[in-house]
Amino acid sequence: MALAGSNQRSNEVPEVVKAYIAGLIDADGSIGIYEQGENGRTPTFTVTVTIRMAESEGIELLQQYFPRKVTSTKSYNRKRLYRYRVTGAIAKEILSALLPYLRIKRNQAELAIAYFSLPLYGGVKVPDWVMEARRMFVSKSREMKQ
Repeated sequence: MALAGSNQRSNEVPEVVKAYIAGLIDADGSIGIYEQGENGRTPTFTVTVTIRMAESEGIELLQQYFPRKVTSTKSYNRKRLYRYRVTGAIAKEILSALLPYLRIKRNQAELAIAYFSLPLYGGVKVPDWVMEARRMFVSKSREMKQ
């Protein structure tokens, strides 16, 4: 399966690169499931994978195989931080490709991948049981980060 906006396929990423990128996520990454929506609007739920690093080389390697926009900002101590962030189906594909190599955040990755087993409801009212299940995933994701 090809990544959206990419010329690479996740199965074409060398295994050693997958292991290295998994190490970046374990050390400097974040995997989460988040709920957004206020003021009575129907909430949206998003799976996100983010890596923040002071050095750009690791993120440049990740971007070579999984192209996405990289942003940079200055941190509180005035050092430059580079951020790589993916959401949705692309996050699922990356996590699926890296799952065998994740150690510290493996449970978070498995939870994020499992989230995608819930049915999608584009443009129609989402049944209460699905909303409850989505919120359970968000809650479990928060617990795993503590």
